[in-house]
Amino acid sequence: MKLNPIFNKAIEWGLIDKNPVQRIKMHKQESRSRYVTNEEMERVMKVLAEKENSQLTEKQKQSKISEKLFLFTALFTADRSGNILGMRWDEISLSEKYCVYQKLRVKMVKLYI
Repeated sequence: MKLNPIFNKAIEWGLIDKNPVQRIKMHKQESRSRYVTNEEMERVMKVLAEKENSQLTEKQKQSKISEKLFLFTALFTADRSGNILGMRWDEISLSEKYCVYQKLRVKMVKLYI
C-alpha cells in the first residue's frame, strides 16, 4: 500500500496538517515478464491430479473441475482472472484451440492459442 493516500486521508480527517511524503518520488521499477516453467506446470498438474483422486462428493468434484479449467486457462493464456472468469462459450473454440475476447468486454481484442 502506498503511503501518500494514507497521509492524505489523515489530513482530510484533521489528524495531521501536512503530508510528509507528498514530495517524495517513487523509484520506477522496470517491468518484467515472468513465464511459468515446465517444472511449475508439472507441480500444479500433480496437485490437481492428487485432488481428483481423493474421495470427494459429486458437488466437490464439480467444483474441482471448475478450478482445474480456470487454472489451465490461466496457465496457458497468462490472462487476467477477470477476463477468464468472464469468458463466454461463443469466445472459445475447443476444436481450433483458441479463444477470442469481445472488444466490448476488454480494452482490445485478444487471441490466445
